[in-house]
Amino acid sequence: MSMPICRLKAKEHSVHSFLNALRKAAQKPPRRSIMPYILSVLLLAMFGSLPVQPQPSSAAAAKQVTVTSFPAQSTVQHDVPPTSSPVSVAIQTTATSTPLAHYTVCPGDTLSGIAARYGTSWQNLWALNRSTVSNPNLIQVGQVLVVSGSAPAVQPAAAVSPAPASSAAEQAANVARSKVGSSYVWGASGPYSFDCSGLTMFAYASVGVSLPHSSSMQSTMGTPVSLANLQPGDLVFYYSPVSHVAIYIGGGLVVSAENPSVGVTVRSLTWFGSPTAARRIT
Repeated sequence: MSMPICRLKAKEHSVHSFLNALRKAAQKPPRRSIMPYILSVLLLAMFGSLPVQPQPSSAAAAKQVTVTSFPAQSTVQHDVPPTSSPVSVAIQTTATSTPLAHYTVCPGDTLSGIAARYGTSWQNLWALNRSTVSNPNLIQVGQVLVVSGSAPAVQPAAAVSPAPASSAAEQAANVARSKVGSSYVWGASGPYSFDCSGLTMFAYASVGVSLPHSSSMQSTMGTPVSLANLQPGDLVFYYSPVSHVAIYIGGGLVVSAENPSVGVTVRSLTWFGSPTAARRIT
């Protein structure tokens, strides 16, 4: 069907009017962009209405706006995964240190003997007491030592009762060892200088046993003992005829006043050669 002439002329007149308005507007720069307005009027004049963008259906719109969400990721790695409720974590700790205690040296005590009571070695015990014990073979009765491990359930008998006769020899050995480092002077018997028989005489005098000041005469005292059965406190004699005496302290070691160069020392049992005799005094 053809459009009526009157309506066509009216539309043509509207177009001409729009173009004239457009020319006038072009002669004067607009303060703001009028392009959207111009396009709207032009489309309205040509088609009688503005084209409408078709809207997607609700189903299509749902597909277009579907967003896939992902859980947020943390850059910190946790040993225990975070949860909404508190988590109790049990931490097992292992003790790396041994409790320390103190021990007072009693008559007849030795560093190795004390260490054995406390389940440690004499080297560890000495390391704990280096500030007060310069020589592991030299500890004094009444000296307070730092010890490792747990205290023994029962103290040594010597600490709670008079020493029995069998422990007198050990006490004498401990006294002799306490003199390590003292000077050697021929004919001296203490308390700061000694010769060999003077040291053993001094040690046994401390436990009430009298010995002559002569190594050869001391070799006749007490009872003979084999080298395989030596005990702390036994006297060990060297050379033939006897001219040197030492006191056995255990562990294959003896203490003796050796000579003016070194004084009282700790040596191995065979340092002076093979012993020629040994005597148990008590």
